[in-house]
Amino acid sequence: MSIRTGLFAASFVALGVVALAPTTSVAQADPSFPFDVTLTRALGFRTSPSLEGGFVFSGRNYLQPPAKLKLLRATGPLWRPGTFCEAEHAGKTGYIRCDDKSAMAVGAASTTPTAPTSTPAQTNPAGAPQYKSKNSFGVSCGNTMEACTEFCKQACDILPSGGAHCPRVPGGEGLLPESSPLLKDLPRDLKYVKTDRGDKGTSETIEGLRRLDAWLASSPDRAKYNYTVHVSNCWRDGIVDSQKECYFIMKGKDPRDLKLAMPGATPHSSGKACDVHLIDAGGKNAVPSSACTADAQTGSSIDFKTASRLLDEAMTNDKVNAQRLNYEAWHYEWGGAVRDDDCRCKAPECQQKFWPPSCTPRGCKAH
Repeated sequence: MSIRTGLFAASFVALGVVALAPTTSVAQADPSFPFDVTLTRALGFRTSPSLEGGFVFSGRNYLQPPAKLKLLRATGPLWRPGTFCEAEHAGKTGYIRCDDKSAMAVGAASTTPTAPTSTPAQTNPAGAPQYKSKNSFGVSCGNTMEACTEFCKQACDILPSGGAHCPRVPGGEGLLPESSPLLKDLPRDLKYVKTDRGDKGTSETIEGLRRLDAWLASSPDRAKYNYTVHVSNCWRDGIVDSQKECYFIMKGKDPRDLKLAMPGATPHSSGKACDVHLIDAGGKNAVPSSACTADAQTGSSIDFKTASRLLDEAMTNDKVNAQRLNYEAWHYEWGGAVRDDDCRCKAPECQQKFWPPSCTPRGCKAH
């Protein structure tokens, strides 16, 4: 679910930055590409080497410490103003600023530049804790700060800076690794549904997107408003997400207050959910992941509430058969009926009972 995607760099400023890089008074030569780094400060992960470039992950513009990346090449001299580096992270390639060495801790040179930088979900490091709870999608540390703090204490190391590094978050049910045979590339041959290259999902998700494209082809409302749908951020590495959540838990912050989840499986980590946005005829996103109030100004020719209704009707009808997270207007998933005790909804209930979306799991409401 997209609850994990709303974290902003400001949170890290408020909480303090993890300092991983060692200090030394001896000048060191620049590393040779490719090499691995661990972020010590939030950095934008962009589609082009420019501050004007778009972001690789929709709704997750900034990679947060201690994210790990593989730097492949630079646009200019390292650690000089204006220099960007091409980088790999979680199976995606993009660009980050590499004009400030203090923003990252440099690791060893890499001999496998194409390998994913995220921890495979099936790998359980030595000393890893065990998940003691389950949710609808797989393993979980639980629903309380007490239970998840105990879990994260075993998964993380406390740093002298007061931050935390969490290398021992284990895999488990619902935490699919990128190499899982259950994950396939999203289709890119659809007419009204646009997907990002490299995004993955389960067959259930892919079939749902094909049904959506067919439904849109015959929709009078789609023709009236001349909109398309952009789908992104379907499968997401649940190990990486859980490491971030443990980081905050070890700082005494409940991840749910930061629009995140508790460590464990989610619809995204199981490949069953996507962030879905309605794009108007002018290319504007009418349902962005930042829209959390009834009067949200999106810059689109279609107002937020109308666009959300159109998206609900397109996604949750009996043919497409998705369901929406009732506190996020952009999060849809496939699999399972809407229950009275969960946080999902279908049209027209999404707007009748759950408007406006709160954008936080604290806003989850029973039916």
